[in-house]
Amino acid sequence: MDIQQKIKQPESRKLEFSENHCAFANGAGGELILGVSDEDRQIKGVDDPLLLEEQLASSIHDGIYPPVSP
Repeated sequence: MDIQQKIKQPESRKLEFSENHCAFANGAGGELILGVSDEDRQIKGVDDPLLLEEQLASSIHDGIYPPVSP
């Protein structure tokens, strides 16, 4: 399924949309799609994807016990 199809899906336990990173916790796996407005599903993009990736990896590493590899 491509991004255009995914953004038409409702949010659920396994699918979350956010314009920037946010909390997303579940025990069933899932997808966090960044750069998409949560309310109207407009694709906004992110300013610095490499910085955002580093911030997310650090948050995951520092905030989850037992550790997981993002």
